[in-house]
Amino acid sequence: MTQTPQISTPSEQDRIDLLINQVGRQTEGVTAYMRENYVSRVGKLRQEKGLTQRQIAEALGVDVSTVRNWEKSRDGVKMFVRVAKLCDLFDCQPTDLYEEEVVGGD
Repeated sequence: MTQTPQISTPSEQDRIDLLINQVGRQTEGVTAYMRENYVSRVGKLRQEKGLTQRQIAEALGVDVSTVRNWEKSRDGVKMFVRVAKLCDLFDCQPTDLYEEEVVGGD
């Protein structure tokens, strides 16, 4: 009698691990690519809203040099692209990626 090979279906965790690995492979080596192919639009968007770098920095609780670096694509672009990819992956908006933690409360 011939035995039929058993085909196992991947568990939910296996599917999640596979998806994470696929996303990881997609982002390998992406830093150099982003520096060459992605340009920050933070400065343009800031200017369109009539805001200063200082106003942005104060609103976000960061140093003005951080905003300047975002605008010059020195820093942050990789983070922006990764957030966008996460949103694509989860089919969500950036604000869906976090929630405010309520501390204390009555």
